[in-house]
Amino acid sequence: MSAVDYDSLKLSHIRVTLDDGVLVIVIDRPAARNTFVEAFAHELIQALDYADKDDRVRAVVFTADTSAPAYCSGADLSSGWKWSNANPDASTDHGFRDPGGLVTLAVLRCRKVTIAAVNGHAVGVGVTGLQLPFDFRFAWADAKIALPFVRRAITPEASSVFMLPHLLGYSAAKAIFLSGETFTPTHPLLTRLYYAVLPNREEVFPAALKFAKELASNASAPSIAATKAMLNHPPANAEEAHLIDSYMLKKITAGEGNDLVEGAKAFKERRLPKFTDSVNIMKNWAPWWKTLNLAPGSAKL
Repeated sequence: MSAVDYDSLKLSHIRVTLDDGVLVIVIDRPAARNTFVEAFAHELIQALDYADKDDRVRAVVFTADTSAPAYCSGADLSSGWKWSNANPDASTDHGFRDPGGLVTLAVLRCRKVTIAAVNGHAVGVGVTGLQLPFDFRFAWADAKIALPFVRRAITPEASSVFMLPHLLGYSAAKAIFLSGETFTPTHPLLTRLYYAVLPNREEVFPAALKFAKELASNASAPSIAATKAMLNHPPANAEEAHLIDSYMLKKITAGEGNDLVEGAKAFKERRLPKFTDSVNIMKNWAPWWKTLNLAPGSAKL
């Protein structure tokens, strides 16, 4: 794809900058406590899709400005539970598509490393859509983390009933969802969720950005993308895992690109690698999994 000029994007709810191979996305709704609205979801999905295709981008960091009162304080309920899905089937039970879930799917399909820098309080979709699907999560130790769905008379969203049990286990997910309690990142139920927990709010984004740049420089983009695909579409059993492992190993060692040679050479020379390959060399590698057509009228329970 042609290079995206991120500075020229007409965005109202996020700020996007490219910093040394890392696409930094900042939610920019401080006056509304960084609440989640559909227009924000559409902008974030657009930015993530650009990141996936842009060879200059090797990692993505999503965060909030530390001047904002929250990382994301959940859905904007100023007008109640109203949805503006543009498709004509949105008013039907099977036609509506949860905006938080669309964000989750966009994060998961991004082939680059994704990092959530949670430098403030997070509620509802601020956890389910803006943390759980990311590859890594950095958090402020004093951030309030809440999934209060049962205390608000609604149900979980953003594919979180799939994501949370997979990340933390069924028992922990049940305790978090059904209690609706507020936790901090150091609570025993949440400690496995975060890659790093920082004592000061101002430390979270710099730590996440430093880590993102280190990965952007020292990890192969095709290898990252292939490994993410294998983890995001896990096998049903050991035999199926062996088939997928074998298939992907054969593909990635087939000689396309330069990273394979560079990785071995750097190891032998005891130096950091200089990887240059793009995820776009991975043609015809996937999917090996069954894909669903999520268009209204094409898929339903």
